[in-house]
Amino acid sequence: MITSILPNMVPLRDIKDISDGDRLFYELGHKKRVNDMSFKDNWVREGRFKEIENIKNIIEHDELLSNIEYLEHHNFMIIKNGQVAER
Repeated sequence: MITSILPNMVPLRDIKDISDGDRLFYELGHKKRVNDMSFKDNWVREGRFKEIENIKNIIEHDELLSNIEYLEHHNFMIIKNGQVAER
């Protein structure tokens, strides 16, 4: 699912904050200058978020989730289990 920001989304800054039943999202974006390999002043946030379907799988296989800069760059957001996401 791709959505705009939802009222119950909060920034994820530590993967230890993820519990069973939580919903995890990251913000979509793109480079302004495709051939420029740097991200400094070259990344455009789109304000749209993609929901990660299999959270356990990404936690097991994406070692960068423990890196705060990675979480901030991709603007990972979480909706804690039990909170209803309003659309």
